[in-house]
Amino acid sequence: MSFLVTCAFLMIGFFCVSGSSCSLFSQKELAPIEDQSMVMFVIQSPPDSSLAYNVGQMNPVVESLQEIDGGLKIWQIIFNTGGFGGLELENPADRDFSA
Repeated sequence: MSFLVTCAFLMIGFFCVSGSSCSLFSQKELAPIEDQSMVMFVIQSPPDSSLAYNVGQMNPVVESLQEIDGGLKIWQIIFNTGGFGGLELENPADRDFSA
């Protein structure tokens, strides 16, 4: 291997080790403590799925999300390979649960 490639691997390894050790000994959470009034979700679909398949499979998910008390808006972006979305909730003071 050339010298530059070796240095690049050493630097990547150093940053991975130092980053993981910092996060292990950190006193802070990775998720915010305060209520953000939003629940996000990721859609993972089968390898050879189509957009029509994914849209059809998301209909029951959207229907179940609409039953949640305090839900204001559901948004989603769907591709043939998957997608992501979210559920926007009411103000935390107006709900009996936190997000």
